[in-house]
Order: sequence, then structure tokens, then C-alpha cells
Amino acid sequence: MAENLYITATEARSGKSAISLGIMEMLARKIDKVGFFRPIINVAPGSKSRDHDINLIASHFNLEIPYEKMYGYTAAEVTNLISRGKEAEVIELILNKYEDLRKICNFVLCEGTDFVSSSASFEVDINAEISKNLGSLVLLVANAHQKSTDETIRSVDTGTAGDGHIRPLSVFACPPCAIIFLCRCSSKRLFALPFLAKSKEACSF
Repeated sequence: MAENLYITATEARSGKSAISLGIMEMLARKIDKVGFFRPIINVAPGSKSRDHDINLIASHFNLEIPYEKMYGYTAAEVTNLISRGKEAEVIELILNKYEDLRKICNFVLCEGTDFVSSSASFEVDINAEISKNLGSLVLLVANAHQKSTDETIRSVDTGTAGDGHIRPLSVFACPPCAIIFLCRCSSKRLFALPFLAKSKEACSF
């Protein structure tokens, strides 16, 4: 049985938080001691502010887990360490904090970054690297609202990079594979998308 799931997105305001809440609801009905973990949060270091999604999940599901155990680094800390060539240190600490949480939980739902940095490609890459090291199945969330079919395809295209577009699925293509979740996309449009038409690993709402 899988012990974790990694939810990430293709862009900001994709509906990732709502998906996390719904997935957590389903998990809590079937599994005792479900934990929630965010490898990277967008909160200023030393700030008294707390991550919105961690607070939401923890309070809604009455998780008796210390806040500090539910995240790895702040985004500012990660940016600073990677700029100094310490990416391995980032991954190591995230893995260690995840394992500490995993020891007291039967399943851990992980939620990726918020895509608030200036480089979306960096966030795609770091989410892919973290999920790979955690051995997680990936649920990739994309927002199809007010997008044409071509724009939706470009947001999750599996084609070869080189035309300037980010290719999230090409990054997540190796096992563990990605499940695609298109937010605000009708079923009629969903199956009009050529790369999803024959897929059973796609859903929408």
C-alpha cells in the first residue's frame, strides 16, 4: 500500500489547496493517522505568520501534530541555500523531516510549492526532485478555467521541451507517474484534449 501522495501544480491559483482538502477528506475516512506535510512554505523566516494550508488542514481535521513537523523549509531559506550550491542539503533536511512525520503517521499527504517565485520552471523542478526522493505518486493539478484547449495542453504537455514552454509532465514522467487533475474543466473538454483522450489517469471538476 502507498504511504504518501504528492500534490503539486503547474501554476499559481490552480486549485491545489482545494484539491488537498478534498483528498485529505477521503484519506481520513479510510486511514487512521493521516499526516500533512509541505516541504516548502511561503512564510518569511522568523515570522509569527503560519502557512495557510497547514493551518487549514490541521484545524479542519484536528491533526495533533506540531506545526513545525509539518513543513521543511521556508521558500526564502531554500532560495538562499540553493544560491550557495546547497541543494543536496535542502533535499536531505526535507527527507529527514518527512521521515520524522512518517514515523507517527500511517499515510502522509504532501503538498508542493505555491508558485509565487519569479521562476515557475524552478518550482516545477524542485517539486519533481522532492517527490522523486520521497518516492511519491504525484497528483498534478492544472487550472483549465478560461483557457483554450491549446493553452490547457501547453500547461501540462508531455512533449519535448525547447519551445519556451514548461513541460511539467515531462519532468514527472518517470515513476512515480503523474495523475492529472484539471480544475474547472468540463468532461466534454477533458476528453477533447488529445493527450488525455485515452488516459484513465485524468479527472476534472
